[in-house]
Amino acid sequence: MDQSLEEGVDPGTKWDAGKCSPMLAKLLANKELHATNKRVLVPGCGRGYDVFCFARAGAQAVGLDLCTEAVAVAAGERDKELAQHPEAAARAEFVAGNFFEYQHTSGQQFDVGYDYTFLW
Repeated sequence: MDQSLEEGVDPGTKWDAGKCSPMLAKLLANKELHATNKRVLVPGCGRGYDVFCFARAGAQAVGLDLCTEAVAVAAGERDKELAQHPEAAARAEFVAGNFFEYQHTSGQQFDVGYDYTFLW
């Protein structure tokens, strides 16, 4: 993934949908998935679109990615995407790390784990 980002993966191409997952947006909008005050982990977050959706819905959302470039890009996207929503921006965090080894600095566990291919 590092090489692809260096070469320039445009939003909406390859694995980057350019927006929040449609199913996630639907679940949050219909309140089928309650995110308010939940701690959410989004592994493989890429540019962070799903993290932004969770943060707007009131969750403390952490986007995790192995790729340090992806984390830097996601943080920049957060600053643009959530500029008009400072409360949501404060709830969207991005971290470089390995999903199988990651533990949040707070030591708290997550209430929700979300990847566009599954919800746990």
